[in-house]
Amino acid sequence: MLTVYGTPRSRTSVVLWLLRETGMKFRHVDSPVFGDKHPEHLEVNPAGTMPVIKDDDFVLTESMAITIYLAKKYGGDIGPRDLQEEADILRWTLWAAADVDRHVVALVNSSGVDEDHPYDEEKNAEATATLRTPLERFDKKLGSREFLVGDRLTVADINVAFTLSLLLLLNYDLSDMPNVVRYMASMTGRDTFRSILAPTEEHIPNAIPAGACQ
Repeated sequence: MLTVYGTPRSRTSVVLWLLRETGMKFRHVDSPVFGDKHPEHLEVNPAGTMPVIKDDDFVLTESMAITIYLAKKYGGDIGPRDLQEEADILRWTLWAAADVDRHVVALVNSSGVDEDHPYDEEKNAEATATLRTPLERFDKKLGSREFLVGDRLTVADINVAFTLSLLLLLNYDLSDMPNVVRYMASMTGRDTFRSILAPTEEHIPNAIPAGACQ
């Protein structure tokens, strides 16, 4: 059986979200970001990074590599139907990883959201401004589309929407990007997303704006 290691208060959430979309059975071994990791987690991955999966004898780290692997092996239509769709899924996933994620991380790290992420006005302003360009381009490319690839939810949506969901947690101003707001409301309104987001909402009180997930 597939086993997932890591706490929902980490990038493990994107793996859990994808698996809940597929409806497949799996084991989840919760292991904290800070403090002593679960012994089984360390046995599989001595570095203690998360998420990590063990699928029979195959061990894999890195959240987006994991979601692509799981989507292709177990995801059915969440994965690509052909080579062109696979390329499109990879294009969106790499965009999220290369053009957005590092700036989102900088925003979180300077946000003052908790004692582990002290507020830094200069770095926060820089990350906020830097994110505008890729997000504005995304808003234009997205247009009125419901999904990024084809006419259905795919792993591209899961990877991109999860990355952008951290902006909602920090109340990032998306008011001038109506397509992004509409898209994220659709993605974060899914029961499968909400089921893994609850621990994060506890971690960051009142994080989600009232209108963002209706």
